This record gives sequence, C-alpha cells and structure tokens, in this order.
Amino acid sequence: MQQYADIYSLQSHSTCFRVSQHQYRINQEIKFLYTTKIKLNEQLFKRHLKCADKWQSIWPIIIQSIDCKLTKEMETHYNNLNRKLDKLQREKTNQEKNGHPPPTHTILHQDVQPNKHKTLSRRISVT
Repeated sequence: MQQYADIYSLQSHSTCFRVSQHQYRINQEIKFLYTTKIKLNEQLFKRHLKCADKWQSIWPIIIQSIDCKLTKEMETHYNNLNRKLDKLQREKTNQEKNGHPPPTHTILHQDVQPNKHKTLSRRISVT
C-alpha cells in the first residue's frame, strides 16, 4: 500500500501528469467551442433565411451593408494583431543582434525509479 501511495502522489504532482491534464482540458474546451460554433452557425443560417423571406426586396442591400461593416471591423482587428506580431518579431531580432539570446524556459522533469522511493530531478533547457 505504501508503494502505491508514493506512486500516486508522484503522479499527481509530476510535471508530465499536470501537462497531460492541461492538454486534456484544452482539447475538451476546443471540442466544446467547436460544437458551440456549429450551433451558432445553424442559428445564424436559420435567421438569415427568415429575414430573406420577410424582406425579400431589401435583403440584398441589408446583407451588403452588414458585409461591409464586418469587413471593416475585421480589417482593423487583424491590422492590430499584425502590428503586435511585427513588434514582437522586431524585438526578438533586436535581442539576437545585440548578443542577447532569446530567453529559455526551464522545465523540471522527474524520473521515477521503480526500486527506490525517491525521485531524481534534472533540468532541461527549452528554447
């Protein structure tokens, strides 16, 4: 029983276990958001058909107006994102030119040995 408790506690606190739990949660959230997107698209399509039926002669003008406004909004949003990305890329290249390497992240890995009740740690540098 003691060995099982040690292994269980190591699993729940190990970095690999936490990372896999995090990845599982992210995958579940992606599935949820995808199904929500599909439902919203179906609702939008149904409402589009109802509006087209109700305002038969004016509907093409309304759709064109909506499309123009959405296009402008998307352009400003994507321009802001592109500016932020360009700024980050310039900062990275400036750091490399100035002799400063990009920051590295250290991940702590634990090696569990089946015969002993202790863990050995080693650090791996990730760039």
